[in-house]
Amino acid sequence: MSQFLLSTDTTCDAFKSELKNNHIEYIPMSFICDGEIYQDDFDKPEDYLAFYQSIESGKLYTTTGLNHTEVEEYFTRLLDTYHQDIVHLSLSSGLSLTCGLVKQVAKELNETHTEKIYVVDSLSATIASKYLLEYLKQFRDEGMTAIEAYSKINDYVEHLDVSFFVSNLDCLRRGGRISGAAAMIGKVLSIRPMLEIDKEGKLQVIGKCMGDKKALKSMIDRFKERYDQKGHPPVFIAYANNEALKNELQSMLLAIDPTLKIISGYIGPVIGSHTGGQIVGMGYLSEKERE
Repeated sequence: MSQFLLSTDTTCDAFKSELKNNHIEYIPMSFICDGEIYQDDFDKPEDYLAFYQSIESGKLYTTTGLNHTEVEEYFTRLLDTYHQDIVHLSLSSGLSLTCGLVKQVAKELNETHTEKIYVVDSLSATIASKYLLEYLKQFRDEGMTAIEAYSKINDYVEHLDVSFFVSNLDCLRRGGRISGAAAMIGKVLSIRPMLEIDKEGKLQVIGKCMGDKKALKSMIDRFKERYDQKGHPPVFIAYANNEALKNELQSMLLAIDPTLKIISGYIGPVIGSHTGGQIVGMGYLSEKERE
């Protein structure tokens, strides 16, 4: 029997059946379109592709955070049902208020329950969070205690390198994140903003490239410089409605090292609401700590 219960939110972008099959509890995150709130219950490629096709047809999505009551009810149910410590992996505190809220609820419940909740700030999102979740699952299955797994995964968080770029700026423009002029110039010049998630879990622009080819090369150059070859950990690729770019990036990685284990997956609706469908990213454990 495992010594702790593993929990997360759905911004890890794993198929929901996959989470259930691996005995991982989750609290759904939500997104909004035309005044209606939808839960992220995506469980097959068609769900993701339909979502991004709706964005390309002009649909505009926003997101909404969790509230105190639903987080409290969620954790209380888990504590009362399983009577185990809980390790919960949360969306980055640098991207959302969700992590702070979850930590507050965990603190309150820890004062009244024997079993404790340990909240891990992923300082990441989407497939990067799923990547961390895979390690937590491994720790759980190896028989680690909650505090042992919590301590070890935080070291991995500090060494997780995450970078990506956006090919189409229209979604950022429609959401008010960049100006119409900036989007137009970016489209004409094929500018690809290069971004990373820094040590505070926040998005930072680290450069600009002209076109997809140069953007992919920039990511590969960063990989060569930072990847922890000694540990030889897996590499993850996150993508949306652009499988061709994902495949190209994967081929470039395998050309460097054919033995690399590469994990790929879709960027889900909560993050995709802000980025649109033309985004690709990658991450891995780095020799360096995040900057």
